[in-house]
Amino acid sequence: MDIRQDVLNELDSRIGRLRKHRDDWKDDNGNEYEKLNHAVSTVLSVSLEKELLSVREFVNGL
Repeated sequence: MDIRQDVLNELDSRIGRLRKHRDDWKDDNGNEYEKLNHAVSTVLSVSLEKELLSVREFVNGL
């Protein structure tokens, strides 16, 4: 059992899911809150992806 590889696989899975859903957009019907929610969600997902990539790089170097 290679725990390091298991962690890398899980990080890759989570990064992939973030990328897949980053640009999900539901029709906002002119709702300003939906537009704001989408903008905040996009910013958070980009920041989280960068952190996960950093953790992946660290684990890969172990």
